[in-house]
Amino acid sequence: MTLRRSITAACCVATLLLAGCSSDRDSGAQDRKQQRSPSPAVVAPTATGPVPQGKGGRLPDDINGDGYRDLELDHRRALLGVPSGLRDSTTFLFGSPTGLRPTVRTALTPDSLGLPEPSGQPDAVGIGSLTTADLDGDGFPEFITRVPLAKDPAVEERYGVGPKLVLHIAWGTPAGHPRPGTEATRLPVPGIAAQLGVNGLPAVGDFDGDGQHDLAVTSGLDGSDTAPLELSVLYGPFDRGGRAARTQSLPIPNRPYGRPIAAPVVPGQVSDLVLKFSDSGEQSGGLLFEAGPDGLRAPGRELRAGNGMAFGDFDGDGRRDVAVADNGSRPMEDGETEPAAPEVDQMVTVYFHGRDRVLDFRLPGIFGPSLAADTDGDGRDELAAQVRVDPDAACCELRTELLTLTPSGIESRRTLSRTGPPVRGTTHADLYAAGDFSADGRDELVFALGLRPTSHEPTFEGTRWWVVEGDGRDQIVFTGDPFADRPSADDDGGSEDSE
Repeated sequence: MTLRRSITAACCVATLLLAGCSSDRDSGAQDRKQQRSPSPAVVAPTATGPVPQGKGGRLPDDINGDGYRDLELDHRRALLGVPSGLRDSTTFLFGSPTGLRPTVRTALTPDSLGLPEPSGQPDAVGIGSLTTADLDGDGFPEFITRVPLAKDPAVEERYGVGPKLVLHIAWGTPAGHPRPGTEATRLPVPGIAAQLGVNGLPAVGDFDGDGQHDLAVTSGLDGSDTAPLELSVLYGPFDRGGRAARTQSLPIPNRPYGRPIAAPVVPGQVSDLVLKFSDSGEQSGGLLFEAGPDGLRAPGRELRAGNGMAFGDFDGDGRRDVAVADNGSRPMEDGETEPAAPEVDQMVTVYFHGRDRVLDFRLPGIFGPSLAADTDGDGRDELAAQVRVDPDAACCELRTELLTLTPSGIESRRTLSRTGPPVRGTTHADLYAAGDFSADGRDELVFALGLRPTSHEPTFEGTRWWVVEGDGRDQIVFTGDPFADRPSADDDGGSEDSE
């Protein structure tokens, strides 16, 4: 079987429409209709402004420590799954009292992150996906990524595998980027990961509730007796040598390879963690590990199959719940797409914290990522789920359902959509991110529509982004074209560093 990694969705953008749709098909749901409002002019953020230097924050995605969440843009991000491949640079937009500002940004390169040259895989030049977390507790998150390095010949001969992926830390500063000329620190990891490297990027959370950011990593070989899969937790704070205050290993049943997904860090709360099993294109399950004062607790709760996953406080009790959804990916066999099982197809299951009973419902057309967002600031997260657009509808539309849930069902729902004229070439449509980028207690949604890059020519060119408020109004709309250029000295933060 091969994974169908992308599904074409007609898109790209010039005309911006907001549509409020109604439906009462699911669980007697009632709708909240929206008024259409004019969209702001599209910003082409060619100019850049100085990055504000904060005094230190508590969030893993506030990279300059000024109290506002920031957003990483990744042009390689597929509609289904996590980003793959390498890029020349990674761009962060900075939050502010008025939300995300695309003209205030920084672009990081392998050199500005101080990464070592890869070995054992000479063509692996560039930056993979990044994780940000404040490992040393100074209020300024670090940048964590993987670098392929050659294994010890004896290890390679024993396990029959090639280069290992080794985590490196580039230490953060108030400028929102590492101090120029500083080399990244290799992150020491325990157990099998020390020999074989990590299987994926670490998950960031506060797994013991002490206010320090922690990391969870997986390593090992699927089905191996000599190198079984391990889930390791590294508890902060970390010293400048990358050493954790303590580590923990959790047993993993004889299951497929898994990657860790943690509940977002919220000051004063613990972060549960899901070990998501590999899927090979089909919808797969996972294990939910609850967190407490002593850390993550084994053996974990079995979750049903579904590759879309979102942590959110959907019932407003102050604890994060887990929504597991069909994200539309399907395996292919002999050129034919295999259907999902009826109990998985277009299904959403919500596991409410502390309850044995779950909420199951079907969301027709669900497709792509699901996110949790408190868009009205009432202390309850809504579930934002991307849905497939009718192929006979007007071209180039992205549609998202925003669902308010209770343990009994769907309390209300509304639809957000963005449309535009057709473009030539393969396209993508993403419910990209959610976050409170203005620190006003209400989350915004980030949509992206545009050309899908090829693996050989990744680019932001032709992509348009919306930052949408909970009432459906566009906070800002901007084009990604200026981000397609290679970073200059001004863009990478070097000329704005006043430390």
